[in-house]
Amino acid sequence: MQKIIIFLVAVVSSATFTYITKSWAKGNKLLDIPNKRSSHSTPKPKCGGISVALIMLLFGLVLYFFNYLSLNSAAALFGGGLIVAGVGFWDDLKGYVHPKHRLFAHIVAGFFAMFLISGFPELYIGPYMLNLGFVGFFVGVFLIVGFVNIFNFMDGIDGISGSQVFFFSLGTLVLKNISPLSSETAMLFLLALAGVSLGFLIWNWAPSKIFLGDVGSCFLGFIMMVSI
Repeated sequence: MQKIIIFLVAVVSSATFTYITKSWAKGNKLLDIPNKRSSHSTPKPKCGGISVALIMLLFGLVLYFFNYLSLNSAAALFGGGLIVAGVGFWDDLKGYVHPKHRLFAHIVAGFFAMFLISGFPELYIGPYMLNLGFVGFFVGVFLIVGFVNIFNFMDGIDGISGSQVFFFSLGTLVLKNISPLSSETAMLFLLALAGVSLGFLIWNWAPSKIFLGDVGSCFLGFIMMVSI
């Protein structure tokens, strides 16, 4: 019952705050201008990721308050997430941030997260474990930065980003549930992430009313990669 409530609260709060963000973004002319890979032909509000990031941040604080999430894990997920979200929000506001400045912020966030979660020393492939040692730290940073930018590239197409997060959450939830490394914290976090993405999809499904913007796509890409 607890898990169902968490999922439903995440859906409703995300849908509600995304609607509020949509009105705010439209009023402030924060619009996604169509380009060659866009599925929309007229400018539409962006920055919908503000609501997603805030709700996941609040949920992370709740997990930490009730001792589901350690301070290091919470800081890695949401401290690093806020770094990439902050740069993304600035890009959404100003319309341009130099790529090298964006990349630097993403690398800093990646190093910050890897330091707090003690790197990426082991890689599990099915029942097998590959010992990466200290090299895993840099592999982890590379994977985080790469995934953040790949996921960011998908925003701007109706429904694709929200759908990817939703199915990522459900798929990882299933894998975590059958894994010997499963934990209650992972289950709750992934349920909230699935609910938040579904609430956002209500407004992002074709024909979309709002997009994540860099603030949301970078934040979600980051916490998805770190949470694995």
